[in-house]
Amino acid sequence: MTMEQPHLLSKLRTALNYLYDSQQSHQHRHEAHQFLLTYKQSNVRRLVVSRLQSRKDKTGTADDGENELSFNHTEDLTGSIFLSCLGLLYSSCSQNSSNSHERIFTAQALNHRCRSIKLTETFDIEAEDGVECGTARLVLALEEIKHARNNSQLNNTADLNEKTKSILTAWLERYVTMLVNRCGGGSECSGADLL
Repeated sequence: MTMEQPHLLSKLRTALNYLYDSQQSHQHRHEAHQFLLTYKQSNVRRLVVSRLQSRKDKTGTADDGENELSFNHTEDLTGSIFLSCLGLLYSSCSQNSSNSHERIFTAQALNHRCRSIKLTETFDIEAEDGVECGTARLVLALEEIKHARNNSQLNNTADLNEKTKSILTAWLERYVTMLVNRCGGGSECSGADLL
């Protein structure tokens, strides 16, 4: 059975091999170490929220009619940390790999993410679609709802609850299936089944 791999899985595996292989040069180890540090600290959703706040601060309003945020080096921001850690952990455990450093690193990275950042930011599965297509769309939709909730009267709450439910439903339908398929599960589970 072939499965689609998370975008960052091969980079993560390569960096760990460079770091723990005694045959590698110092330069490669340094680059691998830098990548892994950046990898563990990456929070694309927080970056999007920061860009959105900067745009609000510059224009002075939350609604300037522009729903696009610009990012440099978008390929560096494509890929889910959570999904690639699960993929590597699953593959190293299922293959009975002797690379215990892979299991230790991914377990520590997942533990760190779950303990140090908001749970909503820990599950960064939408980053697999890229920062502009996945993460930015989700953040913009959630920020729009948060802004509407802060400025709404009580009679408008049912409409906002419906918008929130539709966003979360779409997220589950798209990304739970991706999570299951890319981490080794079968096609028998879809996000809609969880609703």
